[in-house]
Amino acid sequence: MSHSTRTHQTLLGYTGFVVSALAVLGFVMPRGLMELSQQSATATMPIPAHVFAKSFRFGATSLTPAVQMSPVDASLAADLKLALADGTAALEGGDYSAAHTAFSKALDLQPESVLSYHGRALASLRMQKYDAAIADLSAVLERRPDDVRALANRGSAHHALGKTRLATVDYNRAIALQPDYEIAFANRGSLHFDLGNYEHALADFDRALVLDPQDSKTFYNRAMVLAQLQKFDDAIADLKVAETLFRQQEQITAAKLSRQATEQLEAGTFDPLAPME
Repeated sequence: MSHSTRTHQTLLGYTGFVVSALAVLGFVMPRGLMELSQQSATATMPIPAHVFAKSFRFGATSLTPAVQMSPVDASLAADLKLALADGTAALEGGDYSAAHTAFSKALDLQPESVLSYHGRALASLRMQKYDAAIADLSAVLERRPDDVRALANRGSAHHALGKTRLATVDYNRAIALQPDYEIAFANRGSLHFDLGNYEHALADFDRALVLDPQDSKTFYNRAMVLAQLQKFDDAIADLKVAETLFRQQEQITAAKLSRQATEQLEAGTFDPLAPME
């Protein structure tokens, strides 16, 4: 495989092209789904290496009204159940503003509801209102300090705001509490990538893929790390797996991006500094 000197230099010198893309885990959205609506499905070459790198995962909590409910006045129970159901349906339907409103109503009815704080935080994260999400997730953690989903989600919000130290603390705490929590490893790997800590990013993506071998996005992200480390054959192998998984998940745009990146690496024309068209 032939690679030009310029390609090697740009791969080594690349330190921070950012494309903010968010994904929700669990019933809210299919696992590993990238929010690529702002990008063309026919994006022309070259493709930035960082398309998926700063794409943190949100750990969706179970938003079932009967879960973790503290006592509530019987006269308000029906309204509370309805507000939680409305919030959950709005999240599933992608109406994040309505979800935020519904969970806020639930909190008015039951101010100590961890469930409602979680739901409203997810809505805020999807709307990129990261400070609001941090406030709600901190409220969860005040009431339940070992909630790994809240930690991983708050880490994602800190990450989005460039508060890398706080994001690292949250991710590390989530991993310490639950060493098999693949979302925290995947998110911490993305953070390391953004910071140019490629060896650390590789270790985290490796671990995330051991825990979830079907994680298409992490295969793509690991390919980007391997490309930075000039392990081009390994990067191509990961991109081919990512493409297959994306197609199985009906993520056609992501599959096309994976294919284009593969072709460029094989041709020695992959330039991570070029803008997305």
